[in-house]
Order: sequence, then C-alpha cells, then structure tokens
Amino acid sequence: MNELVTAEELLQMPDHKFYELIEGRLVKWGPEGFLHGKTSATTLGILGQYVYENDLGVMLAAGCGFFLQHDPDTVRAVDGAFIAKDRLPPEGVPIGYFDTIPDLVVEVVSPSDRAGQVQAKIEQWIEHGVKLVWLVYPEERSLMVYRSLSEVQVLHESDTLTGDPVLPGFSCPVAEIF
Repeated sequence: MNELVTAEELLQMPDHKFYELIEGRLVKWGPEGFLHGKTSATTLGILGQYVYENDLGVMLAAGCGFFLQHDPDTVRAVDGAFIAKDRLPPEGVPIGYFDTIPDLVVEVVSPSDRAGQVQAKIEQWIEHGVKLVWLVYPEERSLMVYRSLSEVQVLHESDTLTGDPVLPGFSCPVAEIF
C-alpha cells in the first residue's frame, strides 16, 4: 500500500487493532503471547489500583491509540498508559484516538520486537512529552525506567519501581510484576 492512510481511515478498518500508523503508513503488529499478556495485566493492575484508590486520573489498556502527529498522521499504541486527572478534557474523552499525550506509558517487550523499533518508539513517546516510560522485559524479569532520553534506570527483581515524577508515592517491588 503506497497511499498514506489517515487516523480516521485506520479507525474504520475492521482489523485496525493490528496496526499503528507511522507518518501515514500502516505498521502491522499482532496478538502477543501469554507471558506478554500476563506481564501487561499484572503491571497495569498494580498501577491501576494505585491510580484509582488515589483518584489520580485514568488508566488505559493495551492497544489504545494516541496521536503523535497529524498530516501525515502518526498513531501509536501502548501496552498501557496513565493520564493525570487534570489533563483530561472537561468535555470527556474521545471515542477515537486521543490527542492528549499520556503522562506514563508502559511498553512490554515481546520476543518478536526488534530493539531498534522499540527504541524508536520510546524516543517518540519521550519527544512528544511522555514524562515516564516503563519498558518491561518479561523474559529477563527486568525493566527500564525512562524519565528522559538521558535519564534511564535499569531495575531488576530485587529493586523497587517508583512512579516519580508522575505518580509521587507509588512504589512496587519489581518482583511483583513478574
């Protein structure tokens, strides 16, 4: 397919859940394996409990799409995201893709992911204003915390994950994620 696709056209496709849109071009991705799903669900469950107990905002599940640019459109999907309550539009959330960039993005690495593509996606999130990215490696039972492209922390099972600066007070033993 050589023609550029818009976000609106992508959303109308019956199989839109299996694509991201990078500068108007469709990039296919597919269902992930059990370990990916379990790790994503556990991470989002722990994070979501904290967010909702403290009325901090909203959690978004895997596959939720966010605009990173328009014309040509770029819509990236997350494995999970958080948006602070004060950044939600007063008129309510949209049915389609969201223009508001998440405060926190969770990406879970799969065996089929290529390092260069994962790094490019992390860079896009940070460059577009995401304040915190958790890049989770289920097979290695570790994660990388990006607070910027130059402030990156590697955590292992014996470490504690925090939500600073996005979720002050949040902490979780990394081992609980796995």
